Amino acid sequence: MEDTAKKVRLKKGVTYKLCSCGVSKILPFCDEEHKKLNEETGSRYKSVKITPDQDVDITADCKNWEKE
Repeated sequence: MEDTAKKVRLKKGVTYKLCSCGVSKILPFCDEEHKKLNEETGSRYKSVKITPDQDVDITADCKNWEKE
């Protein structure tokens, strides 16, 4: 994984939105900033929604996330 990887614990039955655009201020989660980016650039980013069926630890990464 690259330096942008985020480790998080997800809870069973909770729906999470993960960022795919890279402009969220709460990575790896989506804060809806892609809507503004889409308007400004004509892009079509959307969040990735996941609902785990058990508590789980994951490592999320996206090439659009800038290295810290």
